[in-house]
Amino acid sequence: MRAVALALLALVLAVLATGCGRSHRTHTAHTGTGFATLTAQRCSTSEAIAQHGGPLPPSVQMPMPSASGGKLTAYADRAGTLLPAPTGWSCTAFIGADGTSRMSVYPPGQKDPLTSPRGSPSGVTLQLLLGCQGCVHDVVCALFPSAKIVRTYAKLGGTCPPRNPTAQETHGAGHNVVLFRDPPGVKGQGDPSGGGIAAIGGVELTDQFGNTGASAVQVTCAIRGDPDTCAAIASATLATAPR
Repeated sequence: MRAVALALLALVLAVLATGCGRSHRTHTAHTGTGFATLTAQRCSTSEAIAQHGGPLPPSVQMPMPSASGGKLTAYADRAGTLLPAPTGWSCTAFIGADGTSRMSVYPPGQKDPLTSPRGSPSGVTLQLLLGCQGCVHDVVCALFPSAKIVRTYAKLGGTCPPRNPTAQETHGAGHNVVLFRDPPGVKGQGDPSGGGIAAIGGVELTDQFGNTGASAVQVTCAIRGDPDTCAAIASATLATAPR
């Protein structure tokens, strides 16, 4: 079942990569059955509480087309979370005391798209929201308006940040995953988005259950002229990110 879910995820992301069929390029969807061997590289990681992660292997395998191994690196934070992105880019990461973490990989000489108001329009980012409930709400509310955490915050007077413009394309991939594409110039769900490069990615929500808090994973990829690679990156990251 996991392989089937991954294949569906990759196929929908491939559709998003084409801009809902408006592209004249030929796109080949990864079916989720192959693996690429990527060189592993440690990110510069800031930590609220010092982590003592194990050694990083020289290479790792990720569920994506094998040809990706020649142009992507598996960047890792101190906890070992992996984010595939173009080789030679800069990488920064942060791990909070509650387990919430973020990673950004972006072209050298640019600014972090997750933390800088003038961050790079190109980048690959991963947000693991495992503790901060307000953070989870703000990321998922536009895509999951009926989720328990969204309804709970609404009862408390909370509002949803405007992250879902009409030009944004979204597709459901199961009951708890929404994939998105923000066209060039559209500031939407993606971080980064709104620049001159289309951003694609996905959000997975584990909603509140009883007294258990919600958690969420969001990955965004914006690489100029290479939507197929972004589709593979988003699919592989959603499949392997810690929960």
